[in-house]
Amino acid sequence: MFLWIHFKKKLRGISEIEKFYMEDCPNTAGYTLEYILGQSDSWLEQKHDYIQWLFPTAKSSCFNPKAPVISQKSADKLIQKYGDALKEKIIKSFFRMAKFYGFRVFYIVGSSVVVEPDDMLEKGWLSKGNHNFLRLTRIMELSLIHISEPTRRRGIS
Repeated sequence: MFLWIHFKKKLRGISEIEKFYMEDCPNTAGYTLEYILGQSDSWLEQKHDYIQWLFPTAKSSCFNPKAPVISQKSADKLIQKYGDALKEKIIKSFFRMAKFYGFRVFYIVGSSVVVEPDDMLEKGWLSKGNHNFLRLTRIMELSLIHISEPTRRRGIS
């Protein structure tokens, strides 16, 4: 049973991510990328089935078993196929979530991002054991999956 579920998830992964990001198709919960990015902060805080779609990684989600997973190889293929159009959508997702967490993004150059706390403490999510730390980890993992191998070896991020 486990192998079948894992196999089905891998089959869903790349095609569903591609459809979600590049064809404005809804995810398994019925949300499109633009719908999610247009929601209020309270909606983003209350819902737990979208973050894995905005920032897919190679790890399965314990909280959203229907969420896709993506390998480095698959991510590279998507970036090769869609280039800047895909990167812009991922960056748009990053900016929205940075705003949600109370960060201000100064600039993105290559794979470097400079952020600064803005109204982070006022957002009320910064507490011990808060689930948002898992979300932030997912966001950072996605950014690592898109750094080229030579860059990763040099330690530049």
